[in-house]
Amino acid sequence: QTMIKKLMTARRFIAAGVLSTFMFVGIASVNAQLTDGLVAHWPLDELNGDTTPDVISGYDMTADNLTADSVVEGKYGNAMSFSNAEQTLLWRKNEEGDALPANQHDSFTVSFWSKIQGNGQNDLRVFSESNTTGNNSPLFNIGTRNNGSDGTIDIYIRSIGGGGTVGHIFSTAEPFDDEWHHVVFVQEDLARSIYVDGELDDLEIAPKEEGDHNVDATTIGGILRGNASHWVTGLIDDVAIWDRALSADEVSGLTSSGIPTAGGGGHPLLVDLVAHFPLDEDGNSTNGEFTAATVTDVEFGADGATGNTGTSATFNGSSSIIQHD
Repeated sequence: QTMIKKLMTARRFIAAGVLSTFMFVGIASVNAQLTDGLVAHWPLDELNGDTTPDVISGYDMTADNLTADSVVEGKYGNAMSFSNAEQTLLWRKNEEGDALPANQHDSFTVSFWSKIQGNGQNDLRVFSESNTTGNNSPLFNIGTRNNGSDGTIDIYIRSIGGGGTVGHIFSTAEPFDDEWHHVVFVQEDLARSIYVDGELDDLEIAPKEEGDHNVDATTIGGILRGNASHWVTGLIDDVAIWDRALSADEVSGLTSSGIPTAGGGGHPLLVDLVAHFPLDEDGNSTNGEFTAATVTDVEFGADGATGNTGTSATFNGSSSIIQHD
C-alpha cells in the first residue's frame, strides 16, 4: 500500500528538462547499458526437456547427459551442475547470420559465474568455441589449468592453421577454488584481457590474429568438435555473451549486480520492482497497478542519458505532465 501511495503521488509530476528513465523504486538505474550488445544470456535456471533457454536471442543450448537433478542452487537463482564422469555438456552449433560464435567479432565479451575446484582437474573447459566439421585446429577455451595444479584460469586459443596462438597461459587470480567467482573475458578490437570478480587480472594475453578462426560451436562445460571432450566438474551459472567489449566499469557493475534481463536469475535490482517507465515513447504504459494514461505536452525521442539505453522524454517546465488516471 505504501508503494501504491507513492505511485499515486506521481499524478502531479511536472518537470523541466529531460528525463531518460522514470522509476519509483528508490534506485537510480538497473544498469540498462549492460543490455547493449547482449546477444546471448543463459541463466542456467532450468532444463526444458533437453535444452536450456537463451533469454535474449533464442540461442537455446542442447543439454547432453544433464537431467532435472543437474539443476541446483546457483549464484543467481539456479545453476547447472556439470560432471566429468557423466560427460555433461551444453552446446549449440551456430548458423550463418547468427551473432554467435563470439569469436566472429573483433570485439566481444564472455561472462560466467562458476564454483569449480580446479586443483586436480587437468585441462578441462568451462567455456569453449570450436569447430564441429572434423577440423580440430580452431579452438577458444577458458578452463582449468592444464596440469590441474591450482585454481588458476587456463586460456588456450588455437587458430585455423594449428599451433597455440595462445598456448596454456594462466591467470594470477585463482577463481577455481570451489567457491563462487565471476570470470569475464573481454576482447576489444582484437586486444584481450580477463577479469576475476570485477578486477582486471595481471595476465597478458596476445591479441587475436586478423581473420576468421572458423569456429562454429559454442559450448559450456566442455568442448564439442567431431566428438565432445574435456568435460569439467562443478557448478556454472549465468553465462552471457556480448558482441562488444564491456568497459572496466561495466564489468564491475556486472560482478556486483548481475545481468539486468528478465531472465537474470533473480537480479537483485529487479526483485520487487513494481514500476519502470523508460520514457522511450508515447502511449499508455502499464506496470502492475500503475498506468500512465495521460501524456500532455511531453516530447519523446531525445537523446537518452549517457550510458543508458533508448531515448528520453522532454518536459517544458510549465504544462508537461504524465498523469495517472
